[in-house]
Amino acid sequence: MDNITLKLLCNNKYLPIVLSFAEESARAFGLGKKETFAVRLAVEELFSYLSKVLTNTNIEIVCINCIYFIELQFIFKGNISLKNFNLTATISPNKEQDLEQMGLLIASRMVDNFKITKNQDSIFLQLIKEKSYPSIDNKKLNIFYEDSDSFFIKEPNKDELKLFAARVKYFYNEKPLPDFFSYPGKLVDMVISSNYDTLIAIDNKNQIIGGIVWCSLNKRLIEFFGPFEFKNNFNKPLKEELIIACLENIGKSDAIGLYSKTNIDAVSEEYFEEIGRLLIYRDNDKISMPVCFRQLKEDTGAIAWCHEELKNFLDNNYNMLFLPRKVEVVHEMGEILSDSSVISTALDRSMKTATLKLFLYGKDFENNLLSHINLLRKEGFNNIFFEIDTGIPEQAYIVPALLKINFSSKVLVPCAGVGDIVIFQMEI
Repeated sequence: MDNITLKLLCNNKYLPIVLSFAEESARAFGLGKKETFAVRLAVEELFSYLSKVLTNTNIEIVCINCIYFIELQFIFKGNISLKNFNLTATISPNKEQDLEQMGLLIASRMVDNFKITKNQDSIFLQLIKEKSYPSIDNKKLNIFYEDSDSFFIKEPNKDELKLFAARVKYFYNEKPLPDFFSYPGKLVDMVISSNYDTLIAIDNKNQIIGGIVWCSLNKRLIEFFGPFEFKNNFNKPLKEELIIACLENIGKSDAIGLYSKTNIDAVSEEYFEEIGRLLIYRDNDKISMPVCFRQLKEDTGAIAWCHEELKNFLDNNYNMLFLPRKVEVVHEMGEILSDSSVISTALDRSMKTATLKLFLYGKDFENNLLSHINLLRKEGFNNIFFEIDTGIPEQAYIVPALLKINFSSKVLVPCAGVGDIVIFQMEI
């Protein structure tokens, strides 16, 4: 991936240089006028804020071309307030301290994702802005298949990939789908970026009759989407052939497991184990989505940190999956907690789905979570999930609050984070 780096003193007198860097980098990496303006505004607010709270501090700004999005990283050492990274953060115009932090709030709303990570004593602020792509108009599609009796599986070229995405959207329009199937050009760029891989099935009339998509969530886990089938009158089962071809392609990877939480239909028990189900509410429909998993390599074991109220769930799932885990129960023992908690929120507006994660645990976590839920409900989000990572001890402490607010543990996904990920769903 291409990247451009700017290193300078974090001082507001250098703001014009920073803005020029951000704007020209965004334009060079393919963002449109509207997206470039949003990046410029976010960078302006963020750098202005950092200039006020960081004194005599050097900062490194990196713009990375990720093909279908750009990522801007602000890397520095120091302490900043984190509470305004909450989706529900508000600013009081009567409080000077709030006004100083308004830049964080504005910046976080101008981009598609705003993340904080820490590496030893350095802080990474990551702004992600996606490119804009034209969507499919299903009303203009009129797909007709000629009779055929055989097929083969191959990697698609760009135009075949766009046709494949359009057919997924056409045949599975009533099902919950990742948004990239609505934007064929985006899926092409996702594959070009090497973040995603795709195989399609072609019959003997050169018609695209199915396919499968997958990506690496991390070095240990691969997520797949599909397999999709548009025509099924063949001697060989098309979906199973796509699964086999996918397994052959990822066989040399270091991944321990392969999973999907967006299955349209249950896949063969010969290849996967169903590890739970998620309910997706769409308009007046309620769709039960099977989550499946297949272990690819030996799992050498790990510690799973949990709260007492989640222990039975973890024990049952680890026994079911034959995973070597040592479950350690955490206990609060009078240690000092931060006053403010931080919850990160990923939104899929097309599916009215919100996925929450804990970034920082604090005394106000329960009230903060309730504020997030109330806001999401007000904006029509019926599918609200909370993911906790068993590899991060701090996250175990929030389990009682989740259960109290009517979340329930639905699925354990092995190796999906630092440790395993437990997906909670808000009951409605």
